[in-house]
This record gives sequence, C-alpha cells and structure tokens, in this order.
Amino acid sequence: MPIKMNEPMINEKLYNFLLFSYFGMDLKEISFSEKQTIMFKCAQAAYQDLKRTLRFNKTESKVKNSEKNIVKAEHLGFCNEICKIICQQVPLLLNCSNMKEFDEKHRQICELIKAKANDSDKLIIIKNGKEYLTLERTNEKLYYGQSQKWLNMTLKYMWLLGLWKNEFDKIVPFMHIPVDSFIIESVWKDTNIKLPSLTDRAKKEYSDDKVVPWSKWTFEEYIGFQDSLRTNCVKKNPIEWEISAWIDIARKRKEDEYEIIMKILEDLNHNSK
Repeated sequence: MPIKMNEPMINEKLYNFLLFSYFGMDLKEISFSEKQTIMFKCAQAAYQDLKRTLRFNKTESKVKNSEKNIVKAEHLGFCNEICKIICQQVPLLLNCSNMKEFDEKHRQICELIKAKANDSDKLIIIKNGKEYLTLERTNEKLYYGQSQKWLNMTLKYMWLLGLWKNEFDKIVPFMHIPVDSFIIESVWKDTNIKLPSLTDRAKKEYSDDKVVPWSKWTFEEYIGFQDSLRTNCVKKNPIEWEISAWIDIARKRKEDEYEIIMKILEDLNHNSK
C-alpha cells in the first residue's frame, strides 16, 4: 500500500535533497512507494557505511577502465543480495515483544548475513578478449562486526524516516547501537563499558589502533559491548543516545583536524620567513 508522508518540518527542497542523497528517492517517490521498497533503500544506504571495510572493493583499482563497470555491477549484485535478506528478516525484528526475543532474532539475522555473504561468489570473472581476469572478491570472511553495522544502520535509517513509527515505538528500548569508531571513542574512558581493547584504557587516549576494529568484532565482543552500554549509558532510547554521542565525537574530530591544519599553516608561515 502506498505511503502517505507527513509534511516535512524543513524546506521541502532541502528535505528532498536529504532523501535523495541518502536513499536515491525524493519526497514524491517515497510517498508513492511501498514500504518494502523504502526498506531496501535503507539497507542499500547502510551498505555505504561499511563497504570500505570489505576487501573486495579494492579490486576496482586493479582493473582497466573498460572493466570497472563490470566489477561495480558485481559489487552491486553482492550488495543487493544481502539487502534482500535484510528486508525479509527485519519485519520479524519489528514484531519482537521483549529484549531477549529481539537480541536472539538480531543475532540470527547477523549470522544469516555473514553466512550468505561468505557463501557468495568468491571470484569475479571478467572476460578480457580471449583471456579471463580473475579477481578475489575478498581475502577474508565477513565478520560479525560488519553484519551488525549493516543491520543496525538499516534499522536506524528506517527509524529516522518515521514510516514505521508504531513498530519502532515498541522496539526502540531493545534496539542495538550501530558500532563504529566514533561510538567506541565516545565510551573509551568509561571502563565499565566492555571493549576488546589492546591496551590499558585508563592510561591511554583513544586511537583506532588501541582497540580491535569494530568491523572484525566477534558476536561475543559485540554483545558484551551492547549489554554494558545498556547497563551504564543507555536507558530508554538507544538510538537517540547514539546520535548524540556520534555527533559529539564528530564535532571533536573536526575541531582536532582544524587545530592540526592551523598548526601546519603556522609552521609553514614560520619557515617561509
């Protein structure tokens, strides 16, 4: 059934730009689309948040320009294959009635994403005249950390769109926080939060090399982090907490980058005198 959108609270042209930038659809298209189509667009947008961690994306730089479109098509096929699975499974999450049920279904979906991704074509074969160019899709298996990011960001985008308000009103307290380096940094100094850190957190400032990369987390590392967040940081709305924490770290990193740039410029000015 087509969806009736409420009037946006911001300028419609700006809202359309936001929708198209993230989901490839404008307000009119979303208004006349099925929810399943929009859910698929959310899953595709979520893929953009983790694809840099997939080894096979690097293969595009190793082929001739004439072959790159073929490689991109293979990558898109891989993405869409997993997005279909997510869209089949997410409605089951939306119907969960308690945290235990949500956590178990969430785990099952992440494992399903992993299994399907790791069962996909291991090689991309490109016909090149009489020759065949063989490219490895990935040298590594898809990790649980990558699966959670794909699923959690899909749910986050769906929640932000507000088209599943009744469903999300019920499950928001159970939802998981999408894990990335921004969120890890935001809780780094809180040693009550479980992290697969590689150093003594109490004595070190955060940097990416001091913790196992989120993309390679195991289920045990992931669920330990989520459980400790629920106990120590998050009370009613995990996603609202995550958005606030993410923005805080993003702002801090921008300020740090600005300070570094200013320091470089000062050094350049000093050396030129």
